[in-house]
Amino acid sequence: MAIIILATLLIGMRSITVATVTSIVIGFTVAMTMGIYGWTGEVLNTVTAAAPPVIMTLFFADCVHFVMAAVQQQTHGRTRQQAIAETIRLNLLPILIKTATTIVGFLALNFSDSPPINQLGNVVAVGSFIGCILTITLIPTMLSYLPMPKYTEDTRVHRALAAFADWVVARNRLFLYGFILLLPISLLLIPTMKVDDNFVHYFDKSFQFRQDTDFLEHRLTGLHSLSYSVPSGQQEGITDPTYLRQLDAFADWYRGQPHVAHVSTLSDIIRRLNKAMNNDDPAFDRIPDDKKLIAQYLMLYELSLPQGEDMSQIVDVGRAESLLSVSLSEVSSNDIIKLADDGQAWLKQHSPQYYAPATGMSLTFSHLTSRNIQAMFLGTVVSVLLVSMIMAAALRNYRLGWISLVINLAPAGIAFGVWALIGSEVNLAISMVTSITYGIVTDDTVHTMTKYRWARQILKMSPVDAARETLTYTGGAVILSSVALAAGFALLGLSSFNITAVMGILSALIIAIAATAELLLLPGLLILFDRGKI
Repeated sequence: MAIIILATLLIGMRSITVATVTSIVIGFTVAMTMGIYGWTGEVLNTVTAAAPPVIMTLFFADCVHFVMAAVQQQTHGRTRQQAIAETIRLNLLPILIKTATTIVGFLALNFSDSPPINQLGNVVAVGSFIGCILTITLIPTMLSYLPMPKYTEDTRVHRALAAFADWVVARNRLFLYGFILLLPISLLLIPTMKVDDNFVHYFDKSFQFRQDTDFLEHRLTGLHSLSYSVPSGQQEGITDPTYLRQLDAFADWYRGQPHVAHVSTLSDIIRRLNKAMNNDDPAFDRIPDDKKLIAQYLMLYELSLPQGEDMSQIVDVGRAESLLSVSLSEVSSNDIIKLADDGQAWLKQHSPQYYAPATGMSLTFSHLTSRNIQAMFLGTVVSVLLVSMIMAAALRNYRLGWISLVINLAPAGIAFGVWALIGSEVNLAISMVTSITYGIVTDDTVHTMTKYRWARQILKMSPVDAARETLTYTGGAVILSSVALAAGFALLGLSSFNITAVMGILSALIIAIAATAELLLLPGLLILFDRGKI
């Protein structure tokens, strides 16, 4: 991912200085952040291991905008030091705003019920602060001594960007109408997304773990399970024939359900013992009517167990409850939740006096995805509101705050609509994507809006001319950074770990859509809502 990003930077800027400065700042940011994370005593896991590439991508765009701005400032007859000073003055506020919004976005991951996701949010928030400090201090220092590339307005690239800006501005209303049509369609597709998860499928078949679990489910038994601690309502109640018959009926009902590989219960033991004690006569494969006989069978069974073992794994000490275990195979999170809910509903309807809730790690993990998505939705709403308030306050313009809200959320909405259209499921990775990409797409928005305000207030340009000027001078940085970031994240899609792969693919999609919105939609929005008040 790092190689692709730096290669794109070298090809786009044709400058070793730019690549060197960007590499050093990003490398120091990652190293210092992960060093602090190590000092906290925390360990890396499959989620927090994503922190370095996320931090790297967050500050790549900042570095590109800063360096390109410094290079462009020299075209106005300024010396190197004057160009760097002017670049700091123009980019300090956008970098501070972007850092604040990124920190808010990643701290929103603390709304998640998953501790590793909380840790990822916290460590990236720390990295955002460190990266901000290094960007506004280390980059100007290095640019003061390293050779800077020359930039003139006579180049083919500048003429292409100017022509592109003219084309976009002339058709800004057309792009606005297209957006008004596309966004609602995408949002209507989102409810059709299937929220589902299966932690076994997080690993592709190249992992030995996946190969073993597939063999286990196809040849032996299920990997997942549900457990019920079914109460009898009294001490020594597990020997009650009525209780055991209801337990047996519950087990038979579960055996008829899809995805159920095996059901284990106390009633099976009693039935086998009753049959064995009667010369294996099939007629005695049933629960005896005599409670005392059942108690004797249990004592005989317990005495026959190997030394050191007892029945504590299936019955409690007071003999008032017994364990019913259901083994499941080839199930998703939704399947597990449905089977648990159906089982609880069956008990309520047929044996309310013996009701027990379903438990187990499989059920806990199945609920985690849906709970996490709900929690992250709340966290996203809170962070979006805070980010919009920060941008409106920092730019001293509520109109820009609302425009940023639209331009930064729309790509995620459209991307999720595309994700729903191709029939992909929503898993644990999806719940993090919006918060992860929000800080990235906000970066280009902040720089573009700041450049637009500068053209309107300092250069006294009209809204149309200001939009054209902004797109001409920031379009190159938006395209370059977006291509590099989208390619880098898309590479993560090759990961054998589904969480990383899905996060990479969807993040690349959001970044690509966000870049398109920055280039085609944002100029029209700025012109439409300007009215002399921006």
